[in-house]
Amino acid sequence: MIKRLKWKIVFINMAMVSVVLAVVFSVMTFFTYNRQKGYTAATLVSAIEAPANIYKPGVSGSGGYTVPSFTVVVNAEGKIVNYSLENVVINESTLLELVNRACSEEEYTGYFEDYEIRFLKVSSEKGTKIAFADASGEQRALNSSITYSLLIGGAALVAFFCISLLLSSLAVKPVRLSWEQQRRFVADASLELKTPLTVILANLDILLSHKG
Repeated sequence: MIKRLKWKIVFINMAMVSVVLAVVFSVMTFFTYNRQKGYTAATLVSAIEAPANIYKPGVSGSGGYTVPSFTVVVNAEGKIVNYSLENVVINESTLLELVNRACSEEEYTGYFEDYEIRFLKVSSEKGTKIAFADASGEQRALNSSITYSLLIGGAALVAFFCISLLLSSLAVKPVRLSWEQQRRFVADASLELKTPLTVILANLDILLSHKG
């Protein structure tokens, strides 16, 4: 019974800590991923708003992280009339594919999972300006956050498991002592009751033998 009580305490403690750690690390991972998405979004907005002749791809976020990006301007016929590819390496076929896919999208913004690229487009009388930004950093940030969460969370659970074992042993110690005292009391009481009962039975046997 004492062992079951001890492990029950450990199980309850570990369950509570696991829930707390899961919530904390989930929130941290969520904010880390969304912060990285914010860097990408800021890059796209900056690229769209900047004049083509002064725009330089890549915008540093608040943490100093630079998101690679480039812009393309297409006319009403969908032909490229201007672009900014400084410091960005991309072949012509990939560029044309990205531009065509972005132009065919009904939404003004989107994500191409196969290229890990986000885009933002704005139409005007002069044509449609499309900004593309590398979004691979978002997945890297997510994977990194999950990895660190698992490592730190696992180490924390192991440490707390050892602490829970120690604390549960201390917690059940008074119960164990009380239980042992009760067992000794019952054993002593049984011994004390057994002796008079033996005497009574012996006397009863004597009386019965004399009666016969």
